[in-house]
Amino acid sequence: MARKNGQITQADCYINEVDVCGRVAELDMGEIGHTEVEHKTLGMIGVLKLPGRPVEAIEGKISFEWLDEEVSRSILNPTKVHKLQLHSYVDIFDGDGLNGDQSHTLITHLGFQTMKTGGRTAKLGENLAQEHDISISIFKQSVYGASVPIIEFDAWNNIYNINGVPVWPR
Repeated sequence: MARKNGQITQADCYINEVDVCGRVAELDMGEIGHTEVEHKTLGMIGVLKLPGRPVEAIEGKISFEWLDEEVSRSILNPTKVHKLQLHSYVDIFDGDGLNGDQSHTLITHLGFQTMKTGGRTAKLGENLAQEHDISISIFKQSVYGASVPIIEFDAWNNIYNINGVPVWPR
């Protein structure tokens, strides 16, 4: 099997179906963490930490290059769930160079609420950047054209699937 390397060199970003390319400086999608349940009983030679069913709150951050009136008016309301899509172009290289058959687009969907806004610093000659701390309740990643998502988490609808299979049986 030939070795291969992959890299993301570009991504398109959309918030509430508005193209925000050139506006987002950084997107932190948070971590999906599981509540740990500790097991220690008589007869066991060690303590086990196993995942519990609840997924911990997913906290992220969006940083903008500059204060964008259109985006700010759209996402500052903390009572609304906003939709974000990130289309990341994954270039796969192998011993022959760029492998066009394995290169693909990774589509990430987030549903988020803006929890805190700040990080504004005004300096002469620099952009008035803007940061938003977000709470992520929907997280889904799939390869463009694939019928089954890699991961799908939707706290509102009790969905948590990996490769189309529920993580926890009902």
